Amino acid sequence: MKKLSTIIMAIALVLGLAYCKKQETPDIPVTVDNWVRITMRVGEGGRNMDTVYPGSGAVVYEEGDFIYVGCGGLYRGKLGYQDGAFIGSIAEPVAGEYLDFYYLGKLTPNPVPTINVTTDFTVSIANQSSGLNILSYGQSTEPYSNGKTSYTCMLENKCGLVRFMLAQVPSTTNSTVTISGMKTTATINFGESPGITPTGDPGVVTLHKTNNSIYTNDPNHPKERWAILLPQPKTEAMVTYTDKDENTVRQTISLPAIEPNCFYGGYS
Repeated sequence: MKKLSTIIMAIALVLGLAYCKKQETPDIPVTVDNWVRITMRVGEGGRNMDTVYPGSGAVVYEEGDFIYVGCGGLYRGKLGYQDGAFIGSIAEPVAGEYLDFYYLGKLTPNPVPTINVTTDFTVSIANQSSGLNILSYGQSTEPYSNGKTSYTCMLENKCGLVRFMLAQVPSTTNSTVTISGMKTTATINFGESPGITPTGDPGVVTLHKTNNSIYTNDPNHPKERWAILLPQPKTEAMVTYTDKDENTVRQTISLPAIEPNCFYGGYS
């Protein structure tokens, strides 16, 4: 187990930016008396980990990425990524209260939050076949004050990144690989104890296949899969897939306790 920041430095991550071509419009409830437009920069203008590309080591913010904002125990709106920062309008922030910022990648809230009403919602990390979405949370470095429109926040990763090594080469026609016994749901809480918490019973996660490996000299690269996992105790998990000979493979993997912001490499 290694801290993600250490791994990032070790593999010389390439940082990139993708700019929004249009301005995102805020969610609009029935009545809002006061919209406030703010800008939030991550980590004093830097960029923490968000969407993960294990193949190239690149970490980028992308068009369509949002920060969900809470204040005073309620959801207040979301900010869209644009020109190196997250920008948007939030509803009726409370002076003297810190702003809570949540980064969820491309995950969809359930239910869709309502401004000035929602205290929490959930997201599912069960299907990671198309990508890996980091879940991050942080508070503004200073409380909201009337007239101040620029804020900073150090987002903290609330999940771990895990590399799996399969026992057999998977089928090229049926490349789906799943792992059971994993926490798949996270609650996003805007209330008295803001943060991101694993909830619900263990379920099945579909692992992610990358086209390139960060371990460029690894001859077992076709057997490699990745997952973002929520914090959970150590467990015996079952990986299931179809091998190149079209046989069903069930492989037991002993996983250590998953901790936030940690990298776990090469479990098989």
